[in-house]
Amino acid sequence: MLLDLTIKNFAIISDLHLSFDRGLNILTGETGVGKSIIIDALNLILGGRASSDLIRKGSQTCEVSAIFNIKDNKELRDLLVGVIGSDFDEKEVLLRRQLTREGRNRCFVNANLTSLSILQLIGERLIDVHGQHEHQTLLKRQEQLNVLDSFANLFSLREKVSMLYKQYKHQKEERDKLSSSEEERKRKIDFYQFEIEEINQAKLVLGEEEELEKEYRLLSNAQELSMLYSGVYEKLHEKEESVLDLLKSVQKNLKEITQINSEVEDVLENINNVFFELEEIGENVCDFKEKVKFDSPRLEEIVERKDLVIKLKRKYGNSIKNILEYKEKIEKELNQLLSYEENKEEVEKKIEKTKQEVLELTNNLSRQRQESAKIFEKRVKSQLRTLSMDKVRFIIDCKKDELSFSGVDRIEFLISPNVGEDLKPIRLIASGGELSRIMLALKTVLAKADAIPCLIFDEIDAGISGGVAKTIGQKLIELADIHQIICITHLPQIASFASVHFFVTKQVQKGRTETVVKKLAKQEIINEIARMLEGDNVSTLTLKHAEEMVKQAKHR
Repeated sequence: MLLDLTIKNFAIISDLHLSFDRGLNILTGETGVGKSIIIDALNLILGGRASSDLIRKGSQTCEVSAIFNIKDNKELRDLLVGVIGSDFDEKEVLLRRQLTREGRNRCFVNANLTSLSILQLIGERLIDVHGQHEHQTLLKRQEQLNVLDSFANLFSLREKVSMLYKQYKHQKEERDKLSSSEEERKRKIDFYQFEIEEINQAKLVLGEEEELEKEYRLLSNAQELSMLYSGVYEKLHEKEESVLDLLKSVQKNLKEITQINSEVEDVLENINNVFFELEEIGENVCDFKEKVKFDSPRLEEIVERKDLVIKLKRKYGNSIKNILEYKEKIEKELNQLLSYEENKEEVEKKIEKTKQEVLELTNNLSRQRQESAKIFEKRVKSQLRTLSMDKVRFIIDCKKDELSFSGVDRIEFLISPNVGEDLKPIRLIASGGELSRIMLALKTVLAKADAIPCLIFDEIDAGISGGVAKTIGQKLIELADIHQIICITHLPQIASFASVHFFVTKQVQKGRTETVVKKLAKQEIINEIARMLEGDNVSTLTLKHAEEMVKQAKHR
């Protein structure tokens, strides 16, 4: 549900903030005051077309932001976990979009910078706009199929079809991989055998690289290590004034001191310990030095082995572990290729069995879709008659298509708005008001099946009479029991059903024209209904009539 909408420097809107409510939110006002501009701004936040021309004159940027309550929208919450992060657990989400004169376009979900495509993905799960040919999910063929399946409660069966089709497709891919051609199969067998033999001959061992590198460092630096060990040993033992000689001198002095002052006996003991430790270190260094031997043949072996491992890594993986995993994988594929002739008949039988199972399910799915389509058509036609569109023809065209995850049906909603005209896809209907009424009929039938929480109707009252307008108002308020509705209207018969009523005007402030919106109180609503009935010079009788209209609408 849309909670708040903030628009800054968009067209003739300077700074506008609207708080919407559940139920039917009505926007009224004279033509040209900016009602549709509000919808255009909302379309922007849903990922619609952006242009620097939309920025208010004299401003460098424009920004639209909207807060939505998504507490009960599990599908969207799951999507937002991927967009924002696994810790997302909010009941509300903030969408924001900024445009600059330089053409920069920045989109945000909460405080997170995101892409326009993600904004669109989120937007189409929040709001459906009808009447201006923008953001109308029901115009898409795939969505029409989803709508029919939702109406007929067929998603469980469709999921079974999808899973079985996936299995069938995988079996075919495996079969095709094995039987592309006899020549290709033999070529793959030879190639895999060569690769396996090359890896086997190398006799790779996990952890080998690290050991090779360690031994390589020792052998390639043998001379330097020998010199360093010698240097350490000399400083400890052999040089004039070596460390141990100096310590012996210190020991001698401390012994003499202890004869005079016994308090330094502990110091002497520590020095003695250090002396013994350094003697042991010297012996260890000597042992290390003796072990250092330059082995040219072994160094060559190591270099060759390292080169072999590098070569295999380039071909089969970036580590010995990956190389061995690759070998295991192609050994399985080789076994399949070698045993293909033996298993060919069995594989074909398995594929045919799965195909028959999926076709049986899809035929059942198609049959139920066609039966439900007839019921759906009748209900939509019934709704269209009450909307003064009794001449309109509406059918659901069910054609067979290629087998896919959703079955074998190609569904499209077809409409003929006028007598004598051919049936055409609903997405090709030109009239905004006509399309809005058709969509209202569809939405009334689909109200319980449709998951989109907010519906917006613009130009829904184009070319209709007062009697039909009252029927539209009744349908809107019925829909508002399930969805949040935002509707722009010029007809008092529709406006009288409002749960919340906004009045839109244009005002000149500081020499600039801008759109102003006011949320009307009870008496202000009656005054606005009266204005819509009679114009600016409202009579007492018209006010009473307006009050009666609102009262009747509240007691529908």
